[in-house]
Amino acid sequence: MSGTRLGPWGEARAARANGGRQAPPPPPAYRQPDQQSLGWALASTALLAGYLWWAMGSWIYPVAGVIGVFVHEFGHVLAFNLLGMGPGRIFIVPFLGGAAAPRVPADTEWKDVLSSLAGPIVGLLAALPFYGLFVATNDETWLRGAQFIAIINLLNLLPAPPLDGSKALGPVLARVHPILEKVALIAVGAAVIVWSITNARSIAGWIFPAFIAIVLFSHLRGGALRPYARPLSWGGAGASLLLYLVTVGICVAAAVFFTFQF
Repeated sequence: MSGTRLGPWGEARAARANGGRQAPPPPPAYRQPDQQSLGWALASTALLAGYLWWAMGSWIYPVAGVIGVFVHEFGHVLAFNLLGMGPGRIFIVPFLGGAAAPRVPADTEWKDVLSSLAGPIVGLLAALPFYGLFVATNDETWLRGAQFIAIINLLNLLPAPPLDGSKALGPVLARVHPILEKVALIAVGAAVIVWSITNARSIAGWIFPAFIAIVLFSHLRGGALRPYARPLSWGGAGASLLLYLVTVGICVAAAVFFTFQF
């Protein structure tokens, strides 16, 4: 009867009817983050640009980095809107980059995969004006900007949270076994943290690994990684893996191409 509460005995009967398994708890209510205010968005962009200039030592990196981040996040928003999850919103994260959030979460992991890979694919387009300026002026400064954008998008495909690679490859690994996804997240996340700390040339280099460590810990403490989405089928997992590998290949090819132009 509508509105009737099962109570503890009713829950036990429902569990027995379900083969002895308790029904999973409903996912927590999703709420799209509030839009950044103009002042905070500008301040966050300035902090990101200032950090890149300080860490990299040249004006081209903040220029390419900020443009690259906006185009990359626009790729996610475009996918959100096309897949019925929009309108999406873009957020600039001080010192670290950007993020995009849908209005409603993906109802299938396939949509999660597509929206995750849209960022790196569209993000590569930001490199074209920099490469065009290099061709027109023969100034390698512009080529460094194009190379930096390609590397940003390639690094985003690492399967470590909160990077796009974890959202694109994670559902594929979970199709094999949920533990496999968590083991991969821990292994790759730990490798990224160790490599970043080992190669940090200043305190600026500690910001990224610290951020990855915090997000990785929060992912492992939480429950289901995608509580709203229907899992991939085996066919969907195969298609997702293929799309992920193709995207990685395109980003690697772009990075190598720009590197060999020097």
